[in-house]
Amino acid sequence: MTRAAPFLQSRRLAVAASASAGLLLALSGYEYDGPLKLLRFTPRSTPHKFKSFFIGPEGWGSLTQLREGAAQKNTVSVSEGTFALAKLHLQPKGEVKKAEVTAAGKKVEATLKIENAEAVITLSSPATLNAGESLEVTLS
Repeated sequence: MTRAAPFLQSRRLAVAASASAGLLLALSGYEYDGPLKLLRFTPRSTPHKFKSFFIGPEGWGSLTQLREGAAQKNTVSVSEGTFALAKLHLQPKGEVKKAEVTAAGKKVEATLKIENAEAVITLSSPATLNAGESLEVTLS
C-alpha cells in the first residue's frame, strides 16, 4: 500500500457522499435561498407521503408532505438551530384555492399564488423557527 492510498480512499468516500446528497436534493425538490428566505419543496418520490431532512444556514430539521384526498399538508420542523422563512414553493396534487399557515402553533397571514403549477405561499412577515418549532401549510 502506498502513502496515497488513505487519501484516495477518503476522496472516494467524499465523492460518494456528494453523489448521495445530489440524489436526495433531486428526489426531495429541496431548494433554499437564505437571503430571500425562500424554500422550495417539491418531492418527486412518493409525493403523497414524503419525509426528508433539510440543512439550512443556521439550523436543520425535517420536511414532510402528506396528501389526503384534495388536501395537502406540508410541515417544516426545526430540530436544531433556527430557520427563517418568508416564501414557500410547493407542488400541489390538483387545484388549490386556499392555504392555511401556522408557525409555532400560531396562525400566520399569507397569500397564495399559483405559478408554473406550484403553489407560492408568501408570509405577511418572515417567520423564524427555533429548535422544536414547526411551520405548517395546509393546501385545499
